[in-house]
Amino acid sequence: MQKMKYTILVVLAVILVATPEKIQSNSKSSEVNIITTITEQQPVPEPKSTMSQIVDKLVRKYAEQYNVSSKEMLRVINCENKPLDPKLQSYIKYKRDIPEWGVKAGEREKSYGLVQIHLPSHPNISYEQATDPEFSIEFMAKKFSKGQASEWSCY
Repeated sequence: MQKMKYTILVVLAVILVATPEKIQSNSKSSEVNIITTITEQQPVPEPKSTMSQIVDKLVRKYAEQYNVSSKEMLRVINCENKPLDPKLQSYIKYKRDIPEWGVKAGEREKSYGLVQIHLPSHPNISYEQATDPEFSIEFMAKKFSKGQASEWSCY
């Protein structure tokens, strides 16, 4: 009975994991080779970083580079973009038409990304840049270092 369970496990392992070139003849030593091959071929996947971990890492990096407070940057980011969604568009709506920005009353504010970069105020910044975590966090750190943190309503 024990030998049968072992054989079934080996067959299942071969079916689930082994590639055809790894399957060998049906001898006891082959079963051990298959188990060894399967074990050796299955690397342990690296755990995926959460957006929170990515943000923390980038904030520390750029806060140090620009000599600003990482705690203050994180506080503002968490206020501006609570879900930490790099593609988030602001839910705030414009209260009036602002022709120079190309916006109309009732439209959603054109602020995007982790740090909610307001594109009409920064025409040199693209949507792709605003929604890129690395670019946007470095942008914020630069602004903080120039004494322009008040650009964020959460500051």
